[in-house]
Amino acid sequence: MDSKKIVIVPHTHWDREWYLPFQRFRYMLVELVDELLDIIATQDYRFMLDGQTVVLEDYFEIRDERRDELLQQIRNGKITVGPWYLLPDQWLVGGESLIRNIEFSHNLAMQLCIPQMMIGYLPDMFGHSSAIPQILGDLTNFKAAILWRGVPPNIMTSSFTWKSHPSSSASIPVVYLPEGYGNASRFAEDYEEFTTMVINGTSSLEPFSPVPVYLLMNGSDHLFPQAFVQENVDRLKSEGVDISLGSLTDYVEYLEDAIIKIGYERPLYTGEFRSPARAPLLQDTYSARMWIKIWNQKVEDMLVRKIEPVSTYLWYSLDQEYPTSYLKTAWKWLLRNHPHDSICGCSIDRTHEEMKARFSWAESIGESLVQNAIKILEEMGDESKSNESSVLIFNSGGSLESPIYIEFSAPNEKIINGLQAPDGTIYDVQRLESRDHVFFEITVGMRMAKMGFGLLPGRKFMNFYINDIEFFDGDEPGVLELRFISDDHLVGDLDWEEFKRTAREIINSKKYKKIHLIAARPTQNVYASALPLQPWAFTKLVPVSESADENDDVLKVDKNQISNRFYSVSFNKDGTLSVFNEELGIRYNRLHVFEDYGDRGDEYTFGRVGPGKADIRKVNRHILSAGPIIAEIRQEMEIEVFESLDDSREKRIGKIRVPIESTFRFYRDTPRIDVKTKLTNRSKDHRLRICFDLPFKSEKTQTETHFGVVERDGSPEKVPETEVLDKTHSSYPEMPSGIQPQKRFIRVNDDKGNGAITVFNTGLPEVELVNDNRIAITLIRSIGWLSRADIPERPIHAGPGEETPGAQEFGTDYNYSYGFVVHSKDEPLYRSADIANAASENPFIMYLNQSEIAKKLLNPIIQIDNPSIRISSIRLRESAVLVTMYNIENIEISVRVGLESSFKTLTEIKIDGTIKQKHIVNGNSISLTFLPREIKMCSLKQEKSL
Repeated sequence: MDSKKIVIVPHTHWDREWYLPFQRFRYMLVELVDELLDIIATQDYRFMLDGQTVVLEDYFEIRDERRDELLQQIRNGKITVGPWYLLPDQWLVGGESLIRNIEFSHNLAMQLCIPQMMIGYLPDMFGHSSAIPQILGDLTNFKAAILWRGVPPNIMTSSFTWKSHPSSSASIPVVYLPEGYGNASRFAEDYEEFTTMVINGTSSLEPFSPVPVYLLMNGSDHLFPQAFVQENVDRLKSEGVDISLGSLTDYVEYLEDAIIKIGYERPLYTGEFRSPARAPLLQDTYSARMWIKIWNQKVEDMLVRKIEPVSTYLWYSLDQEYPTSYLKTAWKWLLRNHPHDSICGCSIDRTHEEMKARFSWAESIGESLVQNAIKILEEMGDESKSNESSVLIFNSGGSLESPIYIEFSAPNEKIINGLQAPDGTIYDVQRLESRDHVFFEITVGMRMAKMGFGLLPGRKFMNFYINDIEFFDGDEPGVLELRFISDDHLVGDLDWEEFKRTAREIINSKKYKKIHLIAARPTQNVYASALPLQPWAFTKLVPVSESADENDDVLKVDKNQISNRFYSVSFNKDGTLSVFNEELGIRYNRLHVFEDYGDRGDEYTFGRVGPGKADIRKVNRHILSAGPIIAEIRQEMEIEVFESLDDSREKRIGKIRVPIESTFRFYRDTPRIDVKTKLTNRSKDHRLRICFDLPFKSEKTQTETHFGVVERDGSPEKVPETEVLDKTHSSYPEMPSGIQPQKRFIRVNDDKGNGAITVFNTGLPEVELVNDNRIAITLIRSIGWLSRADIPERPIHAGPGEETPGAQEFGTDYNYSYGFVVHSKDEPLYRSADIANAASENPFIMYLNQSEIAKKLLNPIIQIDNPSIRISSIRLRESAVLVTMYNIENIEISVRVGLESSFKTLTEIKIDGTIKQKHIVNGNSISLTFLPREIKMCSLKQEKSL
């Protein structure tokens, strides 16, 4: 060991919840930190708290009396934390969530006045997204990334440079842990045994080490510090061995010095890491407990695409307070559901039950902020009356090329045939239904009524306002029908004291025995439209009695066939769709096919058991709406599947029928087809997928990932021959599969022809291209075990062998949103992104009756002239509007960015606020150049008033 430099990093890998719920693991965490502080108080010792800062909050909630002691040891460099708030799964959270995770940790460290480890520590994620080197390279000052799982067999060095794509400019040095984050998890206390373990540990790293600097990670899952290691290290050092107890930062610095000294040039590797060559990838967690994935997407979309940008516009245009504290709290609850054992669905049932509260709290905060925004706009509208009513919409999806579907309600007496846009264009609307919104309904006796009327505080009752009152004799003798004409805001004047006098007279008359009270909004008509909207901006549309200019395009509908200028669709007898692309003359004969196979696996890995069975037993269809703008057809069917596996777990047994309701929405003016499917899971030990069979073959997919799109091989990775396995130190402990993670869409182009299809989704992250010609999206994967060691696809445990009956999701109700569009492969990539965003958009919509809107609210904060540059978020940070944008393409793009007139500077920053480049805005616009795949965080500041 004479020429070697050895760094031992004592640490623990802290899953906040997994095979025990959070509070059980937190109890252990408090014991660990207590013990660690006692050790450091008596000897020179170093320790890493797993690259997280959330553990500090967890500890302080119990041991606030030791807060200063722990913080001081962090400041002294004895304990390292961060740079993550918590270690997230990469595939199942959004790109914005990854950014906020780092940002939360930075803000907490600043608040506590402590340093963070400036290393992108990624020890146990189930593979690594190509967005990570882009995020860390573009938006942080991290010195390196450290990772384990997913690295393919061709990477045979522990030190390399990582880029998102060969064309990317951003990169980050990587330290690869070929034997994981616990290659020296438990040292023997005996000195001779300890020395042998050090020798063996460094020897196993030599095949991967370009320089003789070795990292031994002394710790693993929930392991406590080994205080004796320092004494043994000191003894080895006294014998001339260059060994030290240190931090990951120490190791990276030693490594860098050695690399520079010998002039070693790190090899470059690009893209994502999704190989099980040396560690199980565990990617079937994408579909375990699918309710988690759907709920997470819903809450993240609510925060990023609705509440933050709407609140930013209200702050900027109307001088309203930005709800910083509420948003921080909502994000904190959401982020605490993002560790891989949580969001991946691979824990015990109790752990996942506790996740529901966090999702619900984050969602409830979001819903409250939406309602508050509506209230602010309604009150401002009441203060500025107008002769016209309007529909106010905030849209964050797509571009002007992709119509957004909207629904709005208007009073029954209002005649509406069109919506007039600011440029005077009138767009068609379609009336859907009439609807009464009932706030409250009850029947009570007169004694209770007398008490209730006495307690009424005024026109505000519960969560609504009473704007008018009607009463009349009911159909049933002795019953008074009382109507509170209500809304969620005040309208007009009402003599409340006169009402109370009348109520007392009615009660005292003893004419009635009961009162039937209904508080409801006046009857509303519900309208729909699909129209282009400025993305990431408010749009005011005026309902008008005039119709749009005559349109030659027609949407033809009956319950079995639909056609427009883009396609002709017919429903097959088995409930699948046949779609003919009118432009290209290509027919897709079987789209929307259900597929069901048995699953003998666990929460981590799918273990396929045949035969596949999803027999169609009943199919009924009826038309919900028949145009002229949209058509909706509801299809109700039953599929017969196997009930479960037998005790051997090798055979499927029993039969069960699963009712499925799918509503297909077709448009006159856009080629996309939206689908909403409802079902209740009635089977166990199975995987149910919805499939789209293609009339062509393709070996590649283009799949949306964080901040971009990645091209992947559709087929599973091939396991090399034995000679190559030995040479690359690969063992494939889990067999490769074709499963891949996705965000909002997957696109497949015909390898030989001109056809293509984009299949989009909301919150369904698992997809596969099967046999080069079938796109399969997982809807349900029912399993009853956290981990098993008898799965052919992965014959080793990935966690404790605990039963998890809740993961069967038996009786769970599901509502899925997805859809597809068939198109030419010449369509630019951004069109697929636009369509997917437009389809998943849930815009902010409100109807304002004879109210004026502040004109500044309708001015877009930012406009971009190239749809390949995508906006990821708009929010307020430190009194500046922060816009995050990215380049979806692998080429450099220069764009003209239009800004609202009061912005005079645009500053490119990193997550911690470090300034990269400052631009002066002239003439309300600025030119920006985006390098391939680049992510920019741009801080917009207004001109200061004198």
